[in-house]
Amino acid sequence: MPREGVKPLSAKEVAVEIRGQLKRAFPGQKFSVRSKSFAGGSSVDIEWTDGPLTEQVNKVIGRWERRGFDGMTDSTFYRDPVEWQGELVMTHCFVMCQRSWSLEYTRQRYEATLKKWGLTNAYEEKSYISSGVEHRYLMATPELDQESKRKGSRWFDSLAHADEQEECVLRLQSY
Repeated sequence: MPREGVKPLSAKEVAVEIRGQLKRAFPGQKFSVRSKSFAGGSSVDIEWTDGPLTEQVNKVIGRWERRGFDGMTDSTFYRDPVEWQGELVMTHCFVMCQRSWSLEYTRQRYEATLKKWGLTNAYEEKSYISSGVEHRYLMATPELDQESKRKGSRWFDSLAHADEQEECVLRLQSY
C-alpha cells in the first residue's frame, strides 16, 4: 500500500528516467537499460562496455535504488521516497549495474600495467567456441607465471574485480 502523498513508480518508468540521466551524464556511451518484473518484485538492469566506472554510474543513478537486500539478515529493505518532477515518488525495484571490458580495453589495461612493471610479452590471446559463439581472452605466458611465483603470488581470474581501480591490477588466468 503506497504511503499517502507518495506516488508509486514502476520499474519501467524508472528505466526510462535512468536512460535519460545516463545519456546526459555520459554522452556517446552506449548503455543497455532494461526493466524486469518477477515474482519477488522488479529490477532495472544496466549494462555497458568500457566507458565510465561502475562507481561513476552509481553516482548518477543511485537515487533510484529504493529497495535493497541485506544478506546478513536475509531480508529486503526499502529506502525513503525521493522527489521527482515535483512529486514524492517511491520505487520498489532493485537497480543492478554491470560493466564489461572489451578485449581491446583489457589489452590496453594489461599493457599499461605490464609496462609499469617492466614486463613485456606477458600474455597471449586465446579463444574458444561455446554454443557457436567465439569467446576471446588473455592468458598469462609461462614467463609471467614464473615471475609471479618468484614474487610469491599467482595471478588468477580476470580484470573484472579491478573494475573500480584507476590503476589496473593484473590478474591473468594462468594454468
